[in-house]
Amino acid sequence: MYSKEDIILLILAGGLGSRYGRLKQLDGVGPNNESLFEYALYDAIEIGLKKAVIVIHSEHEQAFYSIKKKWQDSIHLQFVFQDEEASPKRQKPWGTGQAVLSAMGVISGPFISMNADDFYGRSSLEQAVNHLVESEKEHTCALVGYSLQSTLSSSGGVNRGIIKTDESTNVASIEEHHEIRVKNGVISSQEAKAGLEVDNYVSMNLWAADSSLLSFLKDDFKKFASTHTADPRVEYYLPNAIMKWSKLKEIPIEFVKSSDSWFGMTYRNDKKEVQSKLEGFSSDGVYPNPLR
Repeated sequence: MYSKEDIILLILAGGLGSRYGRLKQLDGVGPNNESLFEYALYDAIEIGLKKAVIVIHSEHEQAFYSIKKKWQDSIHLQFVFQDEEASPKRQKPWGTGQAVLSAMGVISGPFISMNADDFYGRSSLEQAVNHLVESEKEHTCALVGYSLQSTLSSSGGVNRGIIKTDESTNVASIEEHHEIRVKNGVISSQEAKAGLEVDNYVSMNLWAADSSLLSFLKDDFKKFASTHTADPRVEYYLPNAIMKWSKLKEIPIEFVKSSDSWFGMTYRNDKKEVQSKLEGFSSDGVYPNPLR
């Protein structure tokens, strides 16, 4: 139904990096100090996308400017400020759901949402694009999931949403698990101390959807924020909001198994492993050096 030219890549980069210790979205990890999300920009261009929107915190605009300048001749880049679009205002960002909502003013068609501090792989991004291009429905959604085992960190526990599917292999639910780690060969979490199946797939927030999702987020977030104003820690999570939208509007969420391996930077100690993998991609000719 949609063409590649219609699809916007939405990159969520408004986090404050509290667990990582600094602004990891801009941490140089490529052979020429490229940030991790620049690889997504490169992949988007190779696939045929023409526009990207990056959600950032307003106080970081200057820090992101050099990246915009580097890429603006190859893909149309636009910044949106998550904190300025939030209502009510608060110091801690409201979460991934509100981050996507903050782009409502610049997105009127299909889009793909992803985190700035995750590496998803070109094939996975193309799988999300193909869902939108091949869908015959006006209102559509897909989630690209990754093998649980490939998303763990050797530096500490991670939080992941485990994907459960229905008989049609659409997403039926996403179960949040906290502090997932491997010990003595067993993958466990706070919620599943006896262990988790190694063949589980998890959400890493690589979503494809049409713009009707944004209209739902606008109304739903307003209700959510009004009941949680007094709690500065609570977050409006995108997976929870999308599952609610899907059930209310009866829009099935296609589950797409990623053909790539995910990696990212939850902890600062993850950086060396990320650098090594990107160096390998460069040596193997998967990505040019320099990237841009």
